[in-house]
Amino acid sequence: IIDDVLIQRYRSGQMGLQRLKDTSTGSYVFGFSLVVLAWTDGKRRLPLAFLPYFADEGTRLELALALLSWAKEEGFQPEAVLFDAWYAAKEVLEWLHAAGWPLVTRLRSNRLLDGVRLKGHAGSRWVKAGRLRGLSFGVGVGVVRRGEKFYCSSQPAWWGEGLVRIYRLRQGIEEIFRGLKQELGGVGPLVQGRKPVPKGIVHRHWRRGKGLGHLALGLVAYGLIEEMAHRLRLSFYPCRRKRIAGRLTLDLSPWLDGL
Repeated sequence: IIDDVLIQRYRSGQMGLQRLKDTSTGSYVFGFSLVVLAWTDGKRRLPLAFLPYFADEGTRLELALALLSWAKEEGFQPEAVLFDAWYAAKEVLEWLHAAGWPLVTRLRSNRLLDGVRLKGHAGSRWVKAGRLRGLSFGVGVGVVRRGEKFYCSSQPAWWGEGLVRIYRLRQGIEEIFRGLKQELGGVGPLVQGRKPVPKGIVHRHWRRGKGLGHLALGLVAYGLIEEMAHRLRLSFYPCRRKRIAGRLTLDLSPWLDGL
C-alpha cells in the first residue's frame, strides 16, 4: 500500500513548516506529510518504510516512486500495489507497468477509458475492461463502477465485485497510524491558552530529524506488536494492553536471528 498521512502542528516553528491541506476537514494547517509504504495480507498491517514531505522540495509522487524502487531492490514481489486516485498518475502507472507489478486504485471520474470519460459511461453499476488514455503504453485495465466511485485494477482475476473489497485494504495505513497515535503515545488534543496544541510523539520535537526518528521508532514498535498479536491470534489493542500489563513478553528472536 502507498498512501500519505498528515502530521499536523499548530505553527510553523523551527521546522519551517508550510500549510498543507487536511483532506478530512478541507482546511489548511501547518504540518508535514509522511508518504508511507506498508504491507498487508488482509489481516496483518506492517509499515515498511516512509519518506517525509515538507512541501519545500520534491513532490509526494517522487517520494512514492522512491519507496517503490526501494521495495523492488529489496526483492519484494507484491500481489498488487494499492493506492488512491491521487497516486494514479502517469509516472506511477508506467513505473508499475515496467516493474510488472499489478495495481489496484481508484480513478477520478474524468479519466478516459477507451476515449470516454468514466462518468460518461452509462449506468451506475458496471464492470468494463479497456485502456486508459494518456500513457505511453496501452495498459489494459478493468474498471468497476459503484455509484460515483470508480475502482481499477490491471489484474484480470480481480475485475469484479471483489475489487471493491481489495481496495478497502488501503485503510490499513490509517489503521497503523490510529494505533500509533492512540496506543503508542501519539496525537491528542491539548489547549494551551486559546490555541489548540497537538501533543504526542512527534510534537515533543521541533527539529525535523528528531521528530522523524521518533516516528520511525514508533512504527517499529507498532510492527513488533502487530506481529506478536498475529502469532498469538489476538488483535492489536488487546495484545498491546497485555504487553503493558506485563502479561506478555516481547519475543524479538524472529527479527534478531538473521542479524
